[in-house]
Amino acid sequence: MSRNNARKKKARQLMKQQGITHAHAYRLAAQNAPQPAPAPDPLEEALLTAIEQSLADAAVADPQEPRGPGVSFGEVPMPWNTVENITVQHIYPEPETLMYSVVEDYDGITKILTVNVEAEVTFEGYMHKSDYWGRTEEDEAADGIRVVDPDLNDHDVLVCFDRPVSFTYGAIVMTTGSTVEDLQFNEATVGNP
Repeated sequence: MSRNNARKKKARQLMKQQGITHAHAYRLAAQNAPQPAPAPDPLEEALLTAIEQSLADAAVADPQEPRGPGVSFGEVPMPWNTVENITVQHIYPEPETLMYSVVEDYDGITKILTVNVEAEVTFEGYMHKSDYWGRTEEDEAADGIRVVDPDLNDHDVLVCFDRPVSFTYGAIVMTTGSTVEDLQFNEATVGNP
């Protein structure tokens, strides 16, 4: 397991144990000594929290149905041949990759930003039981599909898989109080593994 994956795993554990945001847990996990993290930038923390919640339960658009519903994840590899009704389960942004630039500044109070961040995204979907039970360990290692609920119904199992994704958002923020007033998804592309 790479250092980055170990850090992500530790962050998820801290998130569940301490009830803190993923961004804060990731910072804690990144430290070598178990000491409190330095106070995070409130604007960055607000952006990371908004990003975590931005596409919760959003349907993923099937590239074979260009006019179909859902959010486009561009060239991010999805197992469309075996998994149906893919949705976003959770976004785990990587705080050290968060970058933003000011597009417009209104009196130093309200700012319009372009926000870029790398994230690990967990997707969920349905796989027909015959497809799932015919899989080998090599298949699971290759596509990363894991079973969440093997007895969802008579025909399907609920599965999930993770993918690295690079996100671009547009944001309106209030610098007084460091609040994100609006966060608009712009684009998702293949992220760095």
